[in-house]
Amino acid sequence: MTAYNKDIVKELVSLNRATVRNLRTKGYVPPVRTSEGKIKVGSYIIDKNDQGLYFITDDCKNIVVAQINLPQSAAMVANKLALGIRTDKEILTFDTYYGNYVFDEQNCQNLLKKCKRHQKDKAEIILEKLQNARARKKFYYNKIIQGFTKLIRIV
Repeated sequence: MTAYNKDIVKELVSLNRATVRNLRTKGYVPPVRTSEGKIKVGSYIIDKNDQGLYFITDDCKNIVVAQINLPQSAAMVANKLALGIRTDKEILTFDTYYGNYVFDEQNCQNLLKKCKRHQKDKAEIILEKLQNARARKKFYYNKIIQGFTKLIRIV
């Protein structure tokens, strides 16, 4: 490598460090994709289990937060952890409610399929519960996406 190339590399490394410091002061830790395909935010890694739920581990592979439904929730929690801020209970609560209403929606859909034609009263009640579950699921999803959008706007 020539001296000219070494100077360019040093400048790029310096610029990268300055940018990362600047983003950290604004409240954002840039994520990095690892060689295994996982997302690393600071010293925390976001991974997905066999059931489709996300979890966050630290450098020692200890699970810090588990049972996260949406990747956006996992990204926000990992960002806060990387900044040294305690786990945000509001994000995790919204995520839990979102997961509960996804389950309720699937459950109501299955019940509607099993409901017979002569059980119109039962079908109407299940349909009402289904609409309620969808509305609440959408509400909590929008809350999570709203927070995630604020995080992304920092960049």
